[in-house]
Amino acid sequence: MSRVPLLSLMFTTVAIAAACSPEAPPNELGQVDASFSAGPFTVQPGEDKTICSYVRADNEDAADIAAFLAQQPRGGHHIIVYAVDHPIDSEPHVCTQGGQPGWDTLLVSQQEREEIRFPAGVGYRIGRHQQFVVETHYINASPEPVDVSSRFGVVYAAPGSVRERAATYYFGTMNIDVPPRGRATSAGSCAPPVPMNVRTMFGHQHHLGTELAVQLVPGDGGAPRDIYRSTNWADAPVATFDEGLLVGPSDRLLVDCSWENHGDSRARFPTEMCFAIGYYWPADMSFTCASGGGGPEDQCTCFARGGLDVGPGGGLAEIVVRRAEEVPGAGGPIDAGDAIYCFLYAPEDYGPAGPLPTARPRYFRDAQGAVLGSSEDAATISFTDVTPGSYVASCLMDVVGGGFIAGPGAVVNAAPALVEVGAEGTARAEVVLDYAIP
Repeated sequence: MSRVPLLSLMFTTVAIAAACSPEAPPNELGQVDASFSAGPFTVQPGEDKTICSYVRADNEDAADIAAFLAQQPRGGHHIIVYAVDHPIDSEPHVCTQGGQPGWDTLLVSQQEREEIRFPAGVGYRIGRHQQFVVETHYINASPEPVDVSSRFGVVYAAPGSVRERAATYYFGTMNIDVPPRGRATSAGSCAPPVPMNVRTMFGHQHHLGTELAVQLVPGDGGAPRDIYRSTNWADAPVATFDEGLLVGPSDRLLVDCSWENHGDSRARFPTEMCFAIGYYWPADMSFTCASGGGGPEDQCTCFARGGLDVGPGGGLAEIVVRRAEEVPGAGGPIDAGDAIYCFLYAPEDYGPAGPLPTARPRYFRDAQGAVLGSSEDAATISFTDVTPGSYVASCLMDVVGGGFIAGPGAVVNAAPALVEVGAEGTARAEVVLDYAIP
């Protein structure tokens, strides 16, 4: 059986609006060359909110970054900063966690305050007047509303001093299925696509997580080595390998997670997660490697993050997702409100059997908890900042607990839907989920 890699990344969202702008470096961040803020946002009791905000640097020339500083309030689950290759003029809004395929991940932090410095000669490159997207995820477990803000700052390297580039990595699994009032474990054992010198590592789970452990499994048959462990999903420690941890393409990183569910609802990706995240060098790309689609832990899909020229953006598209009345071979009920993922591909990247093996989607969005009780129901997935042009829409309903990697039993649309995005108005197309991956 083959699995269709419908690729990009991640997570859950809710609603909001506020301001995000460059500002003088706040004292809390220390001495930085440029600082940016997201917020303030109001988070109601019990709310879980992910918000994307947009800021632009004022650097007149391309520059190298030698260090990042990040700060978020208690209740801030993560801050992720992406570099985008074109200007985006948008107010803060609800967004899919994990960004878009063309966004390059620069900064990922779960700490209230974190300083990330690279070894001498290593750093990140940004363009002139770099456009950033700041993704902030807040969880308010208190009984009162809270106002929250997040910040990040950059320290520029001396011109010519950076000789090697750094990038981010994600290793883990999307095979997550935690039953109501029950426990579950799952793992991903993945080889990196390129040689890595790992600088940092931290675990990423959500509120049901009880443990995340990482082993380095040598490709030469040597004994596995424990390199990371966390039992606190909300405050996972950051491991720093001062001299770097060498991981080659024949080695594997085994990320093993456990969860305990005290609620009455089943939890799957992206409600829950299992990733080891950090920085490595030398790097040509950020990437994610994960098991998924309900397959074995050592059957991984690796894909690049960023480095995809999608054009200037600016357009809008809506994909209306429906289901067939019956889908023979579906790996689970199709009316239970499982996650739906939709992807927009360039037509030349889409063949008669689906996305071409090396294809990457141009855009990605998801819908969580949309219940398609019958063929009359619909879920609408909105895409913003889409470059005008022709696209093929492909969607997946995860009825097997395998994330957005299409494994056996996952439900997809057999017929691709064409959508023509213009410079004005909102383009629309309809997708019918009517085929189960065999």
